[in-house]
Amino acid sequence: MSLMSMISRFRKAEEGAVLPFVGIVSLALIGATGFGIDAARLMLLHSSLQRAIDAGALSTVAKLDTATIDVELRKFAVANFNDGEIGGTLDSLTWTISSDNKTLTVKASASAPATLMKILGVQTISTSAESIIERSTNGLELALVLDNTGSMSGTPLESLKSAANTLVNILYGNDAVAENLYVGIVPFSQSVNVGTSHAGWMKSGSIAALDWGSTSTGGSWGGCVEAQAVKADDISDAVPSSKPITPYYWPDRTDNNWISVNKSGQKKYSNPLTTSLGPNKNCPAEVTRLTPKKATVVAAIAAMKAVGNTHINFGAVWGWRMLSPKWRGLWGGDMSTYNLPLDYYSKNMNKAAVIMTDGENTM
Repeated sequence: MSLMSMISRFRKAEEGAVLPFVGIVSLALIGATGFGIDAARLMLLHSSLQRAIDAGALSTVAKLDTATIDVELRKFAVANFNDGEIGGTLDSLTWTISSDNKTLTVKASASAPATLMKILGVQTISTSAESIIERSTNGLELALVLDNTGSMSGTPLESLKSAANTLVNILYGNDAVAENLYVGIVPFSQSVNVGTSHAGWMKSGSIAALDWGSTSTGGSWGGCVEAQAVKADDISDAVPSSKPITPYYWPDRTDNNWISVNKSGQKKYSNPLTTSLGPNKNCPAEVTRLTPKKATVVAAIAAMKAVGNTHINFGAVWGWRMLSPKWRGLWGGDMSTYNLPLDYYSKNMNKAAVIMTDGENTM
């Protein structure tokens, strides 16, 4: 056999071996391409799953109510799960809460049909994700400044009470006594009732100078105060020792209903004196000092009644005075126990005032 014929035969043999080699290489290329496509789809699926459970965990971790957490978690996770146009499904979703009720762990899995990977026998792609959210809460001093005026009578006041209770329930959760949460209530009408225990805040002689009459029952100051006479003082958190306060009484006029004139022309107070008759007419409910006790706050909200006229800025300034560090040691009660109000910018503590009103300033 000549050299040329041998080379020719070898060439033919080589050409015959190319076809299976090309087939193997093509299959490998298709598999690699399929792996790349499905790997990209898997990344989309995992990203969507992680985003969904993060959203679900964050939406429920603030309250961590074990009675509703499963429903809320699934609602938010499903709403935020996007199949990324790859036909993905959310296969499982589980959660656990730590023993101290501060850490929520959510685990989930998802899957989607494979594409070119099916050539290699892989029918589905799947992934799993985990989200661990630690509930970290700052402390809060909150003054609820609530409109108790006559225009709030009926449905408006009931709506206000409902809104206030909703806020309180969110903040306290199931805690009867909160940690680093202190809530106070400042009901207001044309006046604010600081409480008769704070008679020492009043101008010297301003209470004793009023003759309540020997025949009156319940004849004593009800705790309401006037706004300061000077505008600068009325928008100030100055303490009573520097800016004494004037006690509030329903105006003494000839057309009022808290005094009567007998045959001798002698004026007497109505008997008995109440919040609807006499000098304390339309005096709103007494303020509730900052307290960590949920029951105290809820009871104060329930006890409110709609009386008098509207003086919104007066309620606002007393809300500030309840939060101002200048007033530390003055309010008494739980505020003395917990050394409140704290300084501004105390570490991990915030201060807030929430004003609820129908917005009709009528004074």
